[in-house]
Amino acid sequence: RMIDTFRPRILTREEMKRFWAAADSMQPSPVSPLLPIVMPLIFRVLYSCGLRLSEALKLKMKDVDCRKGVLAIRQAKFMKDRLVPLDPGLWRKIEGYTLVHRCNAGPEDFLFPSPYGGHYYKGTVRRIWQILLYKSSIQYEGKDKGSRIHDLRHTFAVHRLTSWHA
Repeated sequence: RMIDTFRPRILTREEMKRFWAAADSMQPSPVSPLLPIVMPLIFRVLYSCGLRLSEALKLKMKDVDCRKGVLAIRQAKFMKDRLVPLDPGLWRKIEGYTLVHRCNAGPEDFLFPSPYGGHYYKGTVRRIWQILLYKSSIQYEGKDKGSRIHDLRHTFAVHRLTSWHA
């Protein structure tokens, strides 16, 4: 039996600052004019809520409670549901995003729709992740060797724990 030797890459707070700066400087594309709004928000949801990529991409409008500042994660790993509280800053960003860019969306519509309909593909988000890592001067050594999107989940947990003991 082969032993998995991959370890999560915990991004430092300085690396996260550089990553957010790169994400916030994204430019719109002709195909996706909302890309510089949607992608930084997806990455912030992944980090600030500790979500898996599939959980964030499958969020629907009905899953966002802007009055309570909570996301409903439905049918996640092992088909479990859970409620995730939002950081107040992220809560305001999501509320602003929904009021301006998703005001005509129905409850079954995706929170982060792709320009082609449906939700973004994981591969699209992973490519943008790699581009943002490069722009942030964060080393990426290839599949299963460098920082993965899922490492935002681990980074969130470590940063949260260390802030409690600082």
